[in-house]
Amino acid sequence: MIRFKDYAQLDERASAATRKWLSGRSTPYKLWLSPDHEAILPISGPMMRRLGLAEDTTAIHMTHFGGLVELIGNQNSAKTVSVMTYVRSDFAHRTFDQGVATKGGIAIELEGTVSLNAPYDIYSIPDNQGRRWFDLSKLADSFDDNDFATWKSQYSTSMFNVIKKQSRLPKTFVEFWDKIAFRFLIKKMKKAIVDGRDAKKFWVESKMYMDGLEWDEDFEKIDVSKREVDEAKRTFNKLLQELTKELFDNAESSLREGLPVFQKSLLRSNYKGIPYSEGLMRNFKIKEVWYDLDRMAQQISDPDAPHDPDDFFEKSAYAEKEIKRMLKSVRGVKIRSVQKSNIDRLFGRYTE
Repeated sequence: MIRFKDYAQLDERASAATRKWLSGRSTPYKLWLSPDHEAILPISGPMMRRLGLAEDTTAIHMTHFGGLVELIGNQNSAKTVSVMTYVRSDFAHRTFDQGVATKGGIAIELEGTVSLNAPYDIYSIPDNQGRRWFDLSKLADSFDDNDFATWKSQYSTSMFNVIKKQSRLPKTFVEFWDKIAFRFLIKKMKKAIVDGRDAKKFWVESKMYMDGLEWDEDFEKIDVSKREVDEAKRTFNKLLQELTKELFDNAESSLREGLPVFQKSLLRSNYKGIPYSEGLMRNFKIKEVWYDLDRMAQQISDPDAPHDPDDFFEKSAYAEKEIKRMLKSVRGVKIRSVQKSNIDRLFGRYTE
């Protein structure tokens, strides 16, 4: 099993801009404890490598001008990006024009490690360390297979069992709660030990109350020192870390046990009408960049740029110059515009 601190250091190589963006994402414990997820699975690169699911390959990433800037800064980092390992030709052209959650106009061939290659968009979500997650229900909804449904149910049950087990907090900590009149949380803890859904609520509410707990003079009346309060907060956060570690370990062991069934669920041949396969890639580098110059001229916005804001041709020239300038630091990258070359040269590698 990977040590928990290894999971916690996944974003150390990410760019400053990405760190700012990641700071607004959910922490792992919030994803584990969310009532919206019955069988959520972390896509950890090292874990997928150990299980034999990770693959070093190339793929396409669609984005816009701003996305290219961010992508350059995150090369060879642990941040995971969504890529297309297979894409239907008509969908590729439409996505290039319209984008996927972006304005489009740029298609990039990346080379890196695909931690997971899903048969379609599984709506993966990032946490605050750059790791992506998805709920196994996203596959179960489309993959009609009894073995997979059974394994998913077993995984969900094991996840709830871990949360219930870890909800039995140490006696000394419970005594502190009793001393400061947090008896309502003790009642919730007793329910959490029995029911997994109650356990999720218990941890979330306990975290909220412990974060808000601040020592003041009223605590002197019940003989509670500031040191005791601070120590209790540290203890609770440590318990929450232990819960998170146990859930990561449980995810890996469950995935190892159900690996043949999980691998079967990822086969594109088991699905019909799939426009593209979603890969989750990390440690990537940029190999080739294709851009639509007209769209870049529309997207670029720089008040200091030496061009007339109403002159489209000047903006086009400036946009092209900026793209080439930004990519100067990327060794060996190929840069092409769709106005001068046929982008099917790129898409054809991934349309079979």
